[in-house]
Amino acid sequence: MFPDQSTRRQVFAVLFVSNLITMLGVGMVAPFLSIYAQQFNASGLAIGFIFGAFALARGIGTPVFGRLSDLSGRKRFIVTGLFFFSVLSALYPLARDAVDMALIRFFQGLASCVVTPISMAYVVEQTPPEVEGESLGTFSISLFAGMALGPLLGGWISHVYSMAAAFYTISVLSVLTMFFVLWLLPPSAPRPVSLQTDAPMASILSPLVDPQVRAVCLFRFANAVIVSSIMGFMPILAVERGVKLTSIGLIVSGFLLFSGFLQKPFGKMADRFDRGRMIVTGQILHVFGLVLMSWMTSRAGSWAPLFFMSIGTGLAVAAATAESGRLGRIYGPGALIGLFNTAMSLGTAAGPLLAGLVYDRVGIRLVFLVLGVLIFVSTIPFLRSSASRSTPA
Repeated sequence: MFPDQSTRRQVFAVLFVSNLITMLGVGMVAPFLSIYAQQFNASGLAIGFIFGAFALARGIGTPVFGRLSDLSGRKRFIVTGLFFFSVLSALYPLARDAVDMALIRFFQGLASCVVTPISMAYVVEQTPPEVEGESLGTFSISLFAGMALGPLLGGWISHVYSMAAAFYTISVLSVLTMFFVLWLLPPSAPRPVSLQTDAPMASILSPLVDPQVRAVCLFRFANAVIVSSIMGFMPILAVERGVKLTSIGLIVSGFLLFSGFLQKPFGKMADRFDRGRMIVTGQILHVFGLVLMSWMTSRAGSWAPLFFMSIGTGLAVAAATAESGRLGRIYGPGALIGLFNTAMSLGTAAGPLLAGLVYDRVGIRLVFLVLGVLIFVSTIPFLRSSASRSTPA
């Protein structure tokens, strides 16, 4: 049995806020780490390790913590994650060198992966299957909004006060959210989930035998490669085309916010229509946007490709997230969403490396064309197999 609607709304609101604050913290920190590291005379390689440590930690931790939360409950993990996220955020100003920063970043990655995937798993087990797309799509708004608003808030605090103040702000927000979760989130939730595998840790990778799980993992990996590459290299293309730095920030934030707010309507569509076809359609729109991006010549010209990319991302991510919920009911939502987040973390780490290699060899314009090819490859599993079984009857 699922909890009543009032309880579901309360749980959803608490989890939405906790995930929003976590992603806001991630977004506030990331754009300024390279600048902060320069005070230690950190090399480019050292800065790369600082950024990579976060993705590495999430890649390692998400399936493990997700599976453990399937077996022992979710609230304790979310509270613990928020506590350590708060403590680690406050440690950045105390770092003495790049090694300290990389270590803080690694453990903060572990803390964040205890909050976000497990919160989503909590939503899955609280939501009836017939509305899982709409519910998970609405929840995903917190992820996109946090990523979009974090850099803006962090930049404003750093400009008006200092970078250290931005880190302390994240710490305070995280600890307040921890008490919010302690107070309002039920200590345990009904878990109407039938796990196909019962072995505690041996089953972490077992869902990969399912071709649909592999298809969603490939999509998550490719999508993360695209987003991380756009965040890293679209500003280079924009500057070459004469776009101002302030406009670049608005463009990136606009892309993330628009994609995020499309999650609810597209999630509702995923409850009614074939999710595989939605993913393929979204990826086609994304490829079209990337091709337009490679020919961007002005600030005005940058909005058209981002419009198509936002719609494509919103459509494909909403469908893939809904499919994650369906598969999570089979294999355990914590373990499976953790597995998908591992794929996303690997893509986040690999994206800038791939884009940087292409940029060094053939120039910035072809970066976006190569990314388009990668998107096409990620649609092949969905073109080959029907996703009609993912659509509720």
